[in-house]
Amino acid sequence: MNQLLLELSTFQVAIRIFLAIVIGGVIGYDRGNKNRPAGFRTHILVCLGAATVSLIQDQLRVSTLNFIILHPEFSEHLKSDLGRIGAQVISGIGFLGAGTIIRDRGSVKGLTTAASIWITGCIGLAIGWGFYTISLLALLGTSLTLIALKKLETHLINHSTILTLEVDFLKNLDMKNLENYILETNIKVTGLKKNNDSNSLIYTLTLPNDTQKYAFLDKFSNLDFIKEINIIN
Repeated sequence: MNQLLLELSTFQVAIRIFLAIVIGGVIGYDRGNKNRPAGFRTHILVCLGAATVSLIQDQLRVSTLNFIILHPEFSEHLKSDLGRIGAQVISGIGFLGAGTIIRDRGSVKGLTTAASIWITGCIGLAIGWGFYTISLLALLGTSLTLIALKKLETHLINHSTILTLEVDFLKNLDMKNLENYILETNIKVTGLKKNNDSNSLIYTLTLPNDTQKYAFLDKFSNLDFIKEINIIN
């Protein structure tokens, strides 16, 4: 029988842990460099934790095989579900990723970071089992998606711009004028509330894809019934 199936050496464990740190760091560097909630160290810990769980599973496999070789009479009574612990890790990482998702006034942020945490955990499981080819190719695919495809996405997909503005109106405001202006410019109002500390209103606006943010703000602030505009987000 192959010796690799019957022994998990210290060197193999060290290589897998080292690879988990490197791969987790590579993915985490991109997220941390973009000021995301989960960055460099978080991704390393996720990858390392998942790899550790796989290493525990692999060691259980080795121990079980060695026990059966020494005591073949127990082979029919030993059962081992090697995928169960890994499945629990994936579920746990899902909760961790959910913590990075932020919903604020109609916009959702952090989905890409949550996905990167999830794939980092999956790669960690593969590393722990010693599937180096799968791990490295998955790292290549993840890096390609986060870095190269981000630039492609920017060119191919025009995302709507979401603005949160505190608008201070003149006393002679005619709300109909504001509603007409919004309808003419195809701007969607996704949130509206009154600022209790002043007479201003806080608007959350979704600008069409072809609308230039600063050109819109310049035109909006020069309307006759607008006294002052402050950008909140």
